[in-house]
Amino acid sequence: MTRTITSLNRILDVLPALADDPRIQVSFTIDEGSEFSVGVADRVRALGARMIPWSDATTTAFDLVIAASDNSDLRELKGSVLLIPHGAGYQKYSPYSAPAAGLDRELSGLAAAALWDRDRPIPARIGLSHGNQLTQLNRAAPELADRAVVIGDPCLDRLSMLARDRDRQRRLLGLREGQALVVVTSTWGPESTMGRWPTLPADLLAQLPYDEFRVAAILHPNVWAYHGSWQIEHWLKRARSAGLILIPPTGPWHSVLAAACCVLGDHGSLSAYAAGLQIPLVLAAFGDAEVAAGTSMAELGAQMPRLDRDQPLSDQIRRAIVEVDRAQLDRLADQVFARRGESLALLQGLMYKMMASTPSALPPVPEPSLTEPLSVPRVRALRAVIESNGDAATIRRLPAALSDLVRHEDLGHLVVTEGEPDERLAQNAAILVADQYMTETAAQEWGTATLSRLPGCRIAAAPVSENTIHAMLRDGRRIRASTRTRAGAHPDPGLLASALHYRLVRTRPSSLDPVAVTLGTTAVMVEFESTQ
Repeated sequence: MTRTITSLNRILDVLPALADDPRIQVSFTIDEGSEFSVGVADRVRALGARMIPWSDATTTAFDLVIAASDNSDLRELKGSVLLIPHGAGYQKYSPYSAPAAGLDRELSGLAAAALWDRDRPIPARIGLSHGNQLTQLNRAAPELADRAVVIGDPCLDRLSMLARDRDRQRRLLGLREGQALVVVTSTWGPESTMGRWPTLPADLLAQLPYDEFRVAAILHPNVWAYHGSWQIEHWLKRARSAGLILIPPTGPWHSVLAAACCVLGDHGSLSAYAAGLQIPLVLAAFGDAEVAAGTSMAELGAQMPRLDRDQPLSDQIRRAIVEVDRAQLDRLADQVFARRGESLALLQGLMYKMMASTPSALPPVPEPSLTEPLSVPRVRALRAVIESNGDAATIRRLPAALSDLVRHEDLGHLVVTEGEPDERLAQNAAILVADQYMTETAAQEWGTATLSRLPGCRIAAAPVSENTIHAMLRDGRRIRASTRTRAGAHPDPGLLASALHYRLVRTRPSSLDPVAVTLGTTAVMVEFESTQ
């Protein structure tokens, strides 16, 4: 039984425990009483799963009912109910539970409506990710403590599997060797990362060198359901044009989190999962009033560093990556997740016991996440800031679309690739780069036309091979710039053109001597040759 994309995602983490058994027919039903039910039915259909109407489900006898939501009419379903948390344990107060005089607030996942039908207990078993969550269950319903079972966390186990294959996940995400992936995670509500700091993705992209960092954002499915995908993308339009990898609620967020070098989170479950993977974690927000006192999430909030919006973000992130205390993260995770690596096996044994059946002999295996390369946004306008030292240069590139968000003493020169939708950037470009390979003859014709169309442009450069460009200069010269870097390595056409710009503009007297260029963690030697 599912109600939201969040609860559906958790159930999908659990179901591999029932795989490969032709005796079991899995059916999905949706209790659509939530404002966050948008998209659930479409997602189930996309899976190709059998879906039955709620009205039929309430008149059908099931051997097992799996629920990851406490805000549902579980009392109407006939069958042995397994209630599991829809996140990293039972850590937060229910947003639908207001404080009352003399009464404790209800915990999310353990609302009385899901636990009791008048005096009849509803769940036959209540899954806990850690034994210490018995404290929360005893507070909510001490009579049900004997129904609690520690099941670990199948989501963390899946993430851990992906983290062991981290290099492959990074390749599928389009990350280059040496690039650090910074992941912004946000739960929902006004105290979340995006609620408190909605410009954080853009602020990061404006300050983090493009060739050293990539930025991804994983927003809680409720954010998508409430506002709609168009609105989310509309709010983040400039950030996406500057390279933000915006992950939809259906994934592949597992792969993105497993590939992260640093997570900027809040009081949502993904912060706990980051700790479980020992990924450097900095809190961009934290809803202290929403987190139950004495829980492991409250402890995480007390111990993790906070992101300071008044200090350079790049310095804070570099420091978090270098100074990470993995032992501290592991200790925090130990308070949230028990029986790590065993969750599916525990769930398999529990669910078959609840069905009075015997499991298959095959051990359950988590589902993979990303199996094909992810389409990532291409940044077509970059400002290249160069620090020079004679025959060597360090180039730091930043998305031009966000130049107004930061103060730079030197904005460098503007490099724009064909297809940039903002014509103002093309008109102000020092360098325009063709977005497809050409012959040198075609490159010369294209360059002449480009310089004629854009009077402010100094260099029109077209790639003629993987590591070579043909450049047309404003004064009529034609120059070939190339590097002998191994195939598939860093030097894109814009970098080669920036190295040429450095030689012609920044060195006195200008020359075509080779220049050693450092870009992030990559160093290349760029050579030049006049073709006329």
